[in-house]
Amino acid sequence: MNIVKDRGRWRIRQGKNGKTYSLSLDHKPSKAEAERLMAELIAKSEVVVDKDMLLIDAIENYCSIKSKVLSPATIRGYHTIKRALPEYLTYKMLSDIDNLTIQRAINDYSVNHSPKSVKNAYGVITAVVLPFIRTSMYSSDDCSQRTLHPYNGRS
Repeated sequence: MNIVKDRGRWRIRQGKNGKTYSLSLDHKPSKAEAERLMAELIAKSEVVVDKDMLLIDAIENYCSIKSKVLSPATIRGYHTIKRALPEYLTYKMLSDIDNLTIQRAINDYSVNHSPKSVKNAYGVITAVVLPFIRTSMYSSDDCSQRTLHPYNGRS
């Protein structure tokens, strides 16, 4: 942990798990205070996502994590998408969701929504589910296991 004076303010920096955490104070902290503040900062920023979490809860968790980064309109849009997704997807555990289930849900969602809304729905689902996606629609005999990839705008 580094404590340095930078432009009249005291900055505390610490690296953990490949990430750098930084905190700026107007007074010089004691070593104990600096350690306590950094522990609080790290605890707040690390989010635990459980593979047994429901998709609807995971989307809510994602929105709360991203609330400081995304615009309020985007967050509102994600809540609207969450309410409009089919129940067979939203009330499923993350570990039980596979590519085929997502594709069915997106097809059902696209019936009543614009292409832009469908793209946004797919984007929020993949952002939440990507770490837990199962490739159950492909057998182990297949030459390559396939995973879900975010849409990048190219064909």
